[in-house]
Order: sequence, then C-alpha cells, then structure tokens
Amino acid sequence: YSAMQAEEQTAAVQDAPAEENAEAPTLSDDDIRPTSTTMQFGDGDTSQVFNDLEKSKEDSKSIYKLNARGKLVVVLYALVVTVILALIVLNTGVLKSLSGEIASLSETYAAKSSAVAAQEAQINAISADSHIAEVAENDFGMILR
Repeated sequence: YSAMQAEEQTAAVQDAPAEENAEAPTLSDDDIRPTSTTMQFGDGDTSQVFNDLEKSKEDSKSIYKLNARGKLVVVLYALVVTVILALIVLNTGVLKSLSGEIASLSETYAAKSSAVAAQEAQINAISADSHIAEVAENDFGMILR
C-alpha cells in the first residue's frame, strides 16, 4: 500500500507543474500597466490637487462678498421696508382713534338732533292757528271774527 501511495504522489507532482505551465496565459506589457485614470494622482503631485481644492473653496466664499455699493443698496432697502412698516403701524393707530372720535361725535349728533326735533315740535305747536287764537283771546282779550 505504501508503494502505491508513493507512486501517486510522484505522479501528482509531475502532473501539477505541467498543468500550471499550460494554464498560465502570457501577459503583455499593456495588460499589466495601470490605466491613465488609475495613475492620474500617482505622480506624487497630490499636494497640487489639495491646493486646487482649497482655492475652489476660497473662490466659492468670495462669491458672496458684497462691495460698498451693494451694502448701501441693502441698507437702503431695509430702511425703506422699516419706514413702510412704521407708517402702517402709525396709520392703524390713527384710524382707530378716528373711529373712536366718530363714534363719540355720532352720539353727540344724535343727542343734539333729538333736542332740535323737540324744539321744532314746540315751535310747530306754538305756531298753530288754534294756539294763536287761544292765546289772543285769553291773554290779550281779543275777539276772533
């Protein structure tokens, strides 16, 4: 049995290298060379890439800076909005006070107009022909013909 095992092992060892040589493909220089995409940052020039990144960040921050004229326009716009809001608040207060005055004047008008109506009724009663004849006969002793 041991002789048989020894023969199998030697046969396996002799067959294995022959199979490896037969299966191993031949590689050309192009197959083992990295592509340009892989080598794009491989030149040791990575500091330039990071510097470009920092420059682009600085450029994006500088886009939002306002010059003096822009700041003046923003301040004037804010001032105009503030003045308009203040006028709205003041006008609301003035309208409310005027509404109160109108209500009090309406009450005064109603009282005065009722007094005038009472006086007109009294004048109409005194001016009636029957009242005039009665006063003339009783107070002045006149006779109606």
